[in-house]
Amino acid sequence: MFFRKKKRIKVKVFYCGDEGYIAMASDGDRAVWNCYGSTNKAAKEMALYKLRKFQEEVSGG
Repeated sequence: MFFRKKKRIKVKVFYCGDEGYIAMASDGDRAVWNCYGSTNKAAKEMALYKLRKFQEEVSGG
């Protein structure tokens, strides 16, 4: 039996004035940034989406 420890993902969101919000996400090995959104939640979701896509590309899936 194999057990994989799920890595904790850290997301930071910053307010950028009239431009909305910008977010970055990291799992400890990989990171994405410059994820823009009109709301705090939208920027966070974009960062998580980009990180998941990047993880799939690197792992070959």
